[in-house]
Amino acid sequence: MTRTAPAPGMQQYLTVNVRALARPQRAISAGPLGTPQAQAIVTSALRRLWADRIGSSVPMPRPPVKVAAMTADARAVAGTLRRAVVHQGMPEVCHIVGTVYTANMDQAIRSERGAFFTPPALAQQLTDMANRPGVDWTRANVVDPAVGFGALLIPAVQMIKRRSYLMGAALIDHLDDHVAAFELDAFSGWVTRIMLSLTVADDVQRAGYPLHDFVYIGDALRRHTHRRQYSVVLANPPYGKVTLDGDLRGVYARSLRGHANLYGVFTDLCLRLAKKTGVVSLLVPTSFLAGSYFQALRATLRGAGDLTHLEVIEARSGVFEDVLQEAATMALKKVDPARRQPRTTVHVRVPGEPHAVDIDLPADPSDIWIVPRVHAQIGLVRHVAHMPTRLSDYGVTVSTGPLVWNRHKEQLSNDWKAPAADHRSLPILWGEAVQNGTFAFRTDRSTHSRFIRLRPGQEHLVLEQPAILMQRTTSKEQHRRLICAAVPAAFLAEHGGAVVENHVNMLLPTRENVPLEAIARLLNTRAVDDVFRCMSGSVAVSAYELEALPLPRHEQLMELAALMAAGATDQEIEDTVGGYYWNGAGNQVVHPMLDNTEIPVNLQG
Repeated sequence: MTRTAPAPGMQQYLTVNVRALARPQRAISAGPLGTPQAQAIVTSALRRLWADRIGSSVPMPRPPVKVAAMTADARAVAGTLRRAVVHQGMPEVCHIVGTVYTANMDQAIRSERGAFFTPPALAQQLTDMANRPGVDWTRANVVDPAVGFGALLIPAVQMIKRRSYLMGAALIDHLDDHVAAFELDAFSGWVTRIMLSLTVADDVQRAGYPLHDFVYIGDALRRHTHRRQYSVVLANPPYGKVTLDGDLRGVYARSLRGHANLYGVFTDLCLRLAKKTGVVSLLVPTSFLAGSYFQALRATLRGAGDLTHLEVIEARSGVFEDVLQEAATMALKKVDPARRQPRTTVHVRVPGEPHAVDIDLPADPSDIWIVPRVHAQIGLVRHVAHMPTRLSDYGVTVSTGPLVWNRHKEQLSNDWKAPAADHRSLPILWGEAVQNGTFAFRTDRSTHSRFIRLRPGQEHLVLEQPAILMQRTTSKEQHRRLICAAVPAAFLAEHGGAVVENHVNMLLPTRENVPLEAIARLLNTRAVDDVFRCMSGSVAVSAYELEALPLPRHEQLMELAALMAAGATDQEIEDTVGGYYWNGAGNQVVHPMLDNTEIPVNLQG
């Protein structure tokens, strides 16, 4: 997306050079240098920047930890880092320093905290998004509840400085009163203080003192009794599952369903930290748009205020170093519940469209949000919002293959054995059994055994009825997200059934005479695949999403079955199904996937 791209030349710098400077060549095989060395590297770079941009007249605040003596490898990284940031603006400095820090810190700590720093273009976008509903930056107070190294606060501080016209001590004192942050790690909190002081280096020089310690060190989730609320809440929340104790689960219960994810809980926290008419601006994974675990969170967001911005960032690489994660930027303006009229649309930014477009939200606020990823999908999404037919209307239910293979290792084999009193051999159907819309009994991986010897009492693992199998994990870079085929009845009869592995979805008929072949062909079309891409926010093809997939009417399904029986070509079927979706949306039967090309991958955030 061009509007989220970094400054000219910066994208190449970040994707090529940051990884090179993160570790010296000789240390790559040894892995990260460890958190103490990472802290020493960062401290060295910041001391150099402070000396260059503020000078010795204002002493740099001391770090909260004892800085370790650097090893030879660490000194090599520190020297490269100092040279890399010397001429960079502060948003780029923060990102480069943060990337080097996370690349070298203990990876267990990084994973536990979900520590991935925000690229400069996206940090700026979050501030711009917050500004759209109208923020008085001369009076606004701003908070980041998961501040990291302060990437999101840098553009906010720059905005406050531009709008307030304050200088020197007046600006520094104003920022101390109007900027706040939360951070688990004391060292990161200290880095944030240094980063923001360097952002207003001229004013620090004039004032004769830096920003004070405005970062609250501790778990922001546990400061839910913190009474202060803010005009603007900016956050790139940490990711990953988290186990909440009883008290915390009670506090955030309104946004939880099943397992808690850190970013979901932090999203709820951000809503709590915002004033009644405050703005919340977030960078979050797209899984909240469709995941079943986020039903309650979607309802909480819908109930909190008006969504003023939503944009899916299509690229999954070159944005967060070492992360392949589709993300979205989202801004919400809270509205006093006593005064608000519930909105039924969301403002969506789509590449190729100069202005935000309104997309209908489901009547049930917890249902999946279907959001266009590219310009050509806008009409499609508006149309499918009013298509009521689902798989259940076809007489189909979705479940997951029951075989968790590593629980039955001793029963697996590549050789079929004749039935005996204590076992019978059945074929195992893995994901590779379904390719290009066809079924074949195959095992392409050396770790995938062909047969399982079932023991008495394991009949629940057996598939004996006709079914459609669908790969359960696919990525957006693949030509198709929905890959399925019907299991021939003759195959099941020949083998006396089969066992479906856990990474495969099973679409099972709930009544007689369900046209499984036609349903499988429908799901394999490009039009349906396009709709699913507008729904799914993760690599999982979940039963929840499949059951919510908008589909043509039952009589149109039977029309498709008749076309197949009459020997219709693949193109005729594609055109027919495309007509069910795209002609009804007021479009020609042409869309991003019809020319067999992938949707272009652009820089996201």
